[in-house]
Amino acid sequence: MDFRPPSRDPVDILRVLDRGAMGVQVPHINTADDARAVVEAVKYHPLGTRGLAASTRAGNYGIGLTAAEYVAQVNRETLVCVQLEEGEALRNINAILKVEGIDVFFVGPSDLAQSMGFPGRTDTPVVQQMIRATLDAIVAAGKVPGSTGSDADIADYLKHGCRYVYTHIPRLLAAGAAAFRATTGT
Repeated sequence: MDFRPPSRDPVDILRVLDRGAMGVQVPHINTADDARAVVEAVKYHPLGTRGLAASTRAGNYGIGLTAAEYVAQVNRETLVCVQLEEGEALRNINAILKVEGIDVFFVGPSDLAQSMGFPGRTDTPVVQQMIRATLDAIVAAGKVPGSTGSDADIADYLKHGCRYVYTHIPRLLAAGAAAFRATTGT
């Protein structure tokens, strides 16, 4: 199940969570206010304002836990990942990192490169430098950084403390097939 809502709109976030996802990766977070709004949309009272429907798929249709137990469990276990993928987000990184309730701060290379004037060119040195600096800032704040990219990018990001890696199966299969072909000469 895709746990990336199409926007940071609370309705989009709730739609994903009500289908049973135990976390969201929310795009285009540029300010601390954006980040706080995501936490509020994901968490139930007293941590947020998410609408409570404990008898949905997400709540196991109300079977097994009381509503109060369900709320406590979800507030404790639901992953909140915010995507930092525009220059504005990186300029506001220190304020965003202070928002409580975020589990992962994900640096999105493709949109970041585009916002910096390098569409489709995530390998541009200034873009890579910005990604590494942001990962380093996240680690320095004691938070969990994440990102995506080629296998070489990921290897480098791991050296910068990246602990959450997002990728696509087609990318993995293509890289594996290329490595196989290079090894076997086929």
